[in-house]
Amino acid sequence: TDDTAAIQTAITAVSTATQPGIIALPLGDCVVSSTLTIQEGQTLRGAGGINRGSGNPDTVKYPSRILWRGAATGTIIAVSATGNNGARIERLGIDGNGLTTGTAIDLSGVGNNHLLDLELTNYQGDDTSNSGTGILVSTITNRIENVSISHFETGVNITNNVNQLYDVRGWNLSRGILINGSVYGNSIVGGTFENIKSWGIDIHALAYSNVITNVDLHPSKTGKHLHGGGIRFNVSSRSNVFSGVIFVDETQTTVGVPVTNNGWMNSVAVTFANTLGQYRGDSTSGPAAPSYQGMENLLLNPSFEQGSGSTVPTSW
Repeated sequence: TDDTAAIQTAITAVSTATQPGIIALPLGDCVVSSTLTIQEGQTLRGAGGINRGSGNPDTVKYPSRILWRGAATGTIIAVSATGNNGARIERLGIDGNGLTTGTAIDLSGVGNNHLLDLELTNYQGDDTSNSGTGILVSTITNRIENVSISHFETGVNITNNVNQLYDVRGWNLSRGILINGSVYGNSIVGGTFENIKSWGIDIHALAYSNVITNVDLHPSKTGKHLHGGGIRFNVSSRSNVFSGVIFVDETQTTVGVPVTNNGWMNSVAVTFANTLGQYRGDSTSGPAAPSYQGMENLLLNPSFEQGSGSTVPTSW
């Protein structure tokens, strides 16, 4: 049964109220085949409790789930561009069912949205397929908290300013978080990214003054993806700060570069470790050494055991 019309009717009914309120989804699965558009001030809420566990998001299952059965290029949930106050989406699972260039949640209508206690997946039958975008953030001052994302090309794509991410976890993604464009003031606090094909956190295209703290990066935890990197500063990104970041190579194989840099005046305080609790810079027992192509950057206090095959600079 397609539940799209029933849910959108409820959204419309609530939006006509003097005080826009809560659209409560029932326990179980709701099949959706076209975009659900949430209005200013509304809350779309699933039933049941909250799972604040960490680790593989595939194991996190919320009692209410939206199953996408629309176009592979579509958007599952969008926030209306009308108004100023944004909306709230919480306690919900969303299954993209193989979105290709589509998006699970699109926050491009209006800012000040709050996403809380969500599990987004785009599983396509194996752990090597990744496509689509989990969350697109192209407005300002959004808050994303306790969200698990798996099997998308990009977990969170941020293209605007002053957004806050707390405890966002990614699994089997090509790229965990992308901060893209001349954007600033975004903060990422906490979270773990495991089994990443490309980059855990990618600061791209002139992004500046963004802060990332206390994030764990496990590019190759299961050994299925051996090309993942940790952090990339690309295309003259500048004045970004990372602290308390841990890059873990649990397979002790060559999994890519912990930090690569083509920007300037970026600061990174990062710990590199493998299962032995140490970092090795050679190709046989650990990830490759950081790449340092930019200027006036600083790699602060790396904790590592240097291997015979490379050197790890304290400044780039």
